[in-house]
Amino acid sequence: MAAHPDIDHFVVEAIDQPWKAYDLEGKAGGYWGLWNADRQPKFAWTGPIQRFPQWSACAAWSLAASLPLMLLFLWRWPGLGAAGQVVFCGLVALSTSAVVYGASVAAGTYMLLSESVGWAVLAFFLVLSLGMALAQALEMAETIWRRRWAREALPAAEMIARQPADRVWPKVSLHLAICNEPPAMVIQTLDFRWRRSTTRISKSSSSTTTPRIPRCGARCRTIAPSSANASASSTSTS
Repeated sequence: MAAHPDIDHFVVEAIDQPWKAYDLEGKAGGYWGLWNADRQPKFAWTGPIQRFPQWSACAAWSLAASLPLMLLFLWRWPGLGAAGQVVFCGLVALSTSAVVYGASVAAGTYMLLSESVGWAVLAFFLVLSLGMALAQALEMAETIWRRRWAREALPAAEMIARQPADRVWPKVSLHLAICNEPPAMVIQTLDFRWRRSTTRISKSSSSTTTPRIPRCGARCRTIAPSSANASASSTSTS
């Protein structure tokens, strides 16, 4: 190469000298050599120049790390549509590629012990952040691309109509806090479609005008006859 008349060249160092990175030359000072500190060539002397020559090794490590996660996802969540599976598997591959690329950069950097500890801490938080992001992505994929819901959400009236007549309903206790709201608003809030025999209503009022309380208490007893203490608990607490 030196004998070629049309190529300008200037050799600074034959071998990297990492100690120069902590001297006056800055980080770049430790990487001037044609060979690294282990006497290994940094690039191939023949063939085309590649900007990222270790891409194939990084791709293989990314695939090896992401494939078990993908298979676990496909086995554990078979109810997602094809689009959801592709999107989530793509995010898994992207996350593992980020970790592998970070490890590749760290492996090619000369570091002191303190710097190695710092990189390890950053790597831990990177993996933790990516895990949290994948958990959120899984919830999103389940919400958007699920083929069939385990429990179908229907309007309350339709769900009650589908239930058998002899069904035993659970006990429900509704506590309504009011403060000088118009009685019509409170009554409308209380006017729901639950079974009367299984509902107990108590309401507490704070600084509520006394003439408004009996109207709301009467509505409570109409909706839920078992609320024997509806009027008693309607006294002002202030």
